[in-house]
Amino acid sequence: MKLVENVYEAVCGEYADEADYVIQNVRIQNEFEEEKPCSEAYKRVYEANRRLCERLGVDELPI
Repeated sequence: MKLVENVYEAVCGEYADEADYVIQNVRIQNEFEEEKPCSEAYKRVYEANRRLCERLGVDELPI
């Protein structure tokens, strides 16, 4: 299960050291790097959330 966790963390960009993105001799791409689709989608969702909070007059939405 540790392998799955390591791959997930690498894909999400949780590592600072480039060496951590090589797992079992495979380079894992950070899908949240600038201008990647996941990063752009996250930005749009974040901005939509901020606009909704502003309309509702709250700092953040309760989850």
